[in-house]
Amino acid sequence: MKKERILIVQCCHPPQLLYVAGKLRRQHPEWALDALLVDSPLNRAHFQDTSLFDSAYFCSRELPLLENAPNRLVFPMLNRGYLRMVRLAGRLNAPGWKCNYEGRLQPVSGLDYLRRWLKPPAQPEDFARFLKRFPRQPLGKRVLLVESSFGLPRASRRRWSRYLPSGAQVTRVQDGSLWRTWWRLRKQGFEGAVTFFTAEPGFQSLRFLPFALGIRRTIVVDEITECSVDRYTTLARLVLNRIAHPRAVPPRLPLILFIQTESVPYVVHSVRKLQQSRLYPRAKVAVLCRPDDRPRLERELKGCQSLSHPGRGLRTGLELLNWVRQLKPDAVCANFTGRGVFRRYKLLFFVINVRRRIAFNAALEFYPLTLRSLPLIFRKDKLLFDQPLIRQTPESKVLVLQTDENSRMSQVLKRLEDPQVAGSAPIFVFCSEADKDFFQSQPQVEEVLTYRKGQHSRNLAAMRRLRRLNPDAVVALFAGRPTFRRAKLLFFLLPARGRLVFNAHLECYYLGFKTWRHLLKRETIPATGCSGVPHRLLLIQSEDDQAMLESLKTVQNPNVARVSQLFVFCREDKRKLFEQHPEVTQVIGYRKGAFFENLRVVWRLRRLDLDSVSAIFSGRPVFRLQKLLFFLTPARHRLVINENQDCFYYSWLRAGQLLRLHGSRHFPLIKLVFRAVLKGLLLFPRFFYLVIWVTTMKLKRAYSLSLEDAPGRD
Repeated sequence: MKKERILIVQCCHPPQLLYVAGKLRRQHPEWALDALLVDSPLNRAHFQDTSLFDSAYFCSRELPLLENAPNRLVFPMLNRGYLRMVRLAGRLNAPGWKCNYEGRLQPVSGLDYLRRWLKPPAQPEDFARFLKRFPRQPLGKRVLLVESSFGLPRASRRRWSRYLPSGAQVTRVQDGSLWRTWWRLRKQGFEGAVTFFTAEPGFQSLRFLPFALGIRRTIVVDEITECSVDRYTTLARLVLNRIAHPRAVPPRLPLILFIQTESVPYVVHSVRKLQQSRLYPRAKVAVLCRPDDRPRLERELKGCQSLSHPGRGLRTGLELLNWVRQLKPDAVCANFTGRGVFRRYKLLFFVINVRRRIAFNAALEFYPLTLRSLPLIFRKDKLLFDQPLIRQTPESKVLVLQTDENSRMSQVLKRLEDPQVAGSAPIFVFCSEADKDFFQSQPQVEEVLTYRKGQHSRNLAAMRRLRRLNPDAVVALFAGRPTFRRAKLLFFLLPARGRLVFNAHLECYYLGFKTWRHLLKRETIPATGCSGVPHRLLLIQSEDDQAMLESLKTVQNPNVARVSQLFVFCREDKRKLFEQHPEVTQVIGYRKGAFFENLRVVWRLRRLDLDSVSAIFSGRPVFRLQKLLFFLTPARHRLVINENQDCFYYSWLRAGQLLRLHGSRHFPLIKLVFRAVLKGLLLFPRFFYLVIWVTTMKLKRAYSLSLEDAPGRD
């Protein structure tokens, strides 16, 4: 008896086709079963070893030559797609039948093709078990694993790990933006990829990374099954299927995002306190931290997820904000101890749109952030974990710029040895070539970098080396003296995590918005701890000889100024008078009428590096240019002396005292100035009044004469 020949057409995926073919073979063993399959390497690998079909024909665009004409055509209407195979099989003169998962055959109609596109049949449990045992082809030796979900990669590892051959090189991508990750991996040459499509929020764009890289074969895993995607049309159908049939988001535990705004011990103890039974024992905690602190936090907090986002700038800040928003946390938490650190992450704490904000103070006390408790975040409490100003890690570096005398810089280096400042962090010094030996002799210094005056090419090379040094902190001393201006400018230009400033009393603070004004503060150098540091004072002659000799005694008083070098600026004929004084270090003279020579003398005064400048203001209109020089000479302090040898340090708030007299017989200077200004103001109105009066009288005279000469006046 002749067997009935059946041709089964592949209009579904290979697992469904093999499942239906097995059903038909068991139900109708008397049939001769042939198969019309899609010609692809993956299909040939699936069907080359199977014994379900008597003959298998592979076709791509044209119908192959069949050895035996089929009596019936069977179409498994189980998936969308494969329209080309349906068209090719329609050229055969044979009736068509549709088949479901149970193997039941029914005559096919035109509506069945449309029904297959709108709503494919549901998969039975037997097919789900068959799909788990279905042999899959490995992805290749170089595989990209895109963990675009939080919990699914670990929970579904048994499903997708069978696609990875033994010894495969797997590249894991856990976070980051799609554009940057694509730019980093675009030339890797991956043979396969695994990505996750879930309804869980977060990493929405990263799941399309394998398709952006153009990887030939990608395994897409969702909450229930997994499928192989090797074409963009298949990807489009998968996305449209998820849009048309969305899956409910599985219930998840509340997520708390902890933002690092303090040191690692504070973060560890705060997270452990959050997980206590009286707070949030069942909540998931994700810690957003610096990339340098992430390995340590992963060791300390094994049950928590750690995230990091490197980079600075406005663009990276917006990416960080968008990335955190995609996590959709239920609450956000941070430490607020009053220290001016982690400002960018503290701003992120307030920008994120969450239902609840939680704060910890310096004593690890927990309180929800409300309008009432908002002032508590600005309170400065004693730190529970005393941390140095400069963090101490094996990669930490401290760069010290020479901005003052060597004796003061040595005291700065000793101050950096304090465990609360820098501790054991290596110290690098940038100084002039002449002071290299002095800083190399200091035991705290790791290496000395130098510059030379006038050698611009060598100094530029030193600048490039400083930028590659990448220090954690740049240290400089600002005491108000107008010295080392280029080094102080370099203090602001070098890239560093922090800028540490020392004042004249060796008190250190980080440069910030609130501490900026302290740089311009003129501070008195303390007598203790600064031995050997010269205090230079210039006394300008602005009165007669007797008053100048008395002012020499005034400035030598320890209660007024601790002067170690005293300079006097006077006329050349008065030089011998001041040179005889034993306390005067040097006398600088000027000649009357020698304009250019006096300019060189004034420029010489600017190079003295003065700490103080002093002059006598008695109200007399004498030595006006010398008194003007008192304001133009650069110095940290200006000492004003009156004719009674009373003195005070000048400031703009006390400028009016220069115009007052203290028991003087002379005419007050302020009255002279007032009278001169008043004369100048009244001169012009009186002059214009006189012009107007003369013009008016002339016009009246001309008018009267014109009336007398008029005709008919007789």
